[in-house]
Amino acid sequence: PYQIATLAELKWISEADNSFESLHFVQTADIDASETAQWNAVGDHTYGYIPLGRREKPFRGHYDGADHKITNLTINALADDAAFIGAMQEASLKALRIVDANVSATSSGFEHAIAVGWAHTSSVTSVSTSGTLNSTNAENGGGVVGHLWSTTGHSLSSSATITCVLNNNGCGGVLGRTAGGSSLYDAYFTGAITGKSRTGGLVGFSGEGVPRYCYSTGSVTVTNDVAGGVSGHFWLADPSGDAFYDKEVVTPVSLSNQGILDAADGRTTAQLTSRDYLLSQGWDFVGETANGTNDRWDIDPNLNGGYPFLVTQPGVVPIPASISAGTVTADGPTGLTMTATVNSTGSEAITEAAICVIDAGIDPAPAPSCASAAVDGATITGSASGLAPGGNYEVYITATTAVSTVQSSALSIQL
Repeated sequence: PYQIATLAELKWISEADNSFESLHFVQTADIDASETAQWNAVGDHTYGYIPLGRREKPFRGHYDGADHKITNLTINALADDAAFIGAMQEASLKALRIVDANVSATSSGFEHAIAVGWAHTSSVTSVSTSGTLNSTNAENGGGVVGHLWSTTGHSLSSSATITCVLNNNGCGGVLGRTAGGSSLYDAYFTGAITGKSRTGGLVGFSGEGVPRYCYSTGSVTVTNDVAGGVSGHFWLADPSGDAFYDKEVVTPVSLSNQGILDAADGRTTAQLTSRDYLLSQGWDFVGETANGTNDRWDIDPNLNGGYPFLVTQPGVVPIPASISAGTVTADGPTGLTMTATVNSTGSEAITEAAICVIDAGIDPAPAPSCASAAVDGATITGSASGLAPGGNYEVYITATTAVSTVQSSALSIQL
């Protein structure tokens, strides 16, 4: 695949006026797109990033984010579909985090979103978005995808703040509209959305396809017509019965000023934070096989507000690393070496490690003395010297990621 590691390379493919049919791209590093706020100034308007693919020449390649992120992407569109990928057909987007995006679009009759505007006969998987979407005069607006047509979307999430003004069809926290037998599986929305009509926490307009194994805790407000915690409007489809919104968070007042279409899909916070309850609804969790072996979901009371999160979206929910003590041995009369095992790096790589030694022969115990330790795959090794012969010591190892610092249990040794 062609490797995308810099903002300059991303700019080149987005502005190349090429469908890149059947070509594969892989992102090999996180990309800070802050500069896009100043790109493509024409007269008194700055367009920012130009979306990859447009309706008359959609992107037909395959973009793999490889669990990397694009931060601070700015789009100010006056025409065409507006999103990271404006339009895609017989293409795919996967494993990408778009963080703190700022998408503003006023192109009449097109699709607006943060990740993909218009997706036709394609797949969009393991994609998350955050930031803001301000959509005016669009057909549909969505936190991840504007219009999903004959396309599969799964493992999607958004925490974006979304505003749709004068849109014709749907406005949704994850998808604006589904059509043509599209499917949405395993997704959630935690942001806030305001729309004119057919506004939903997950999907604005569900046509010939409904969300399954999904939930929303995002606020939903409509200014003119009906709205829903799951979908703003079901057309040629009935609610699946296994996609929910938190009825204790998303209240009837914020749902609509004229009525709720999917009140039956409301669940309590206790239900939506219960692994057992969601298992009974058919959700595929890590550590069980009755509902499938894809291991889409996991849940931890200390992560994601206690709500389930997608294992297939590394980095979206900050998961701490996990390490355990290995062995500690003497290095002569005044030194020691300790090892620890890395059980998991969590959602980020380990950036540094340390060995810490406490003189257990002093009361009260002094502060630990720490020194750098080496990380080699799943093993961390650290050494200390200059200790007292015959001394008693407590020794532990720490590991630091972008999320947190964790430590092993302490081991005792007498030199």
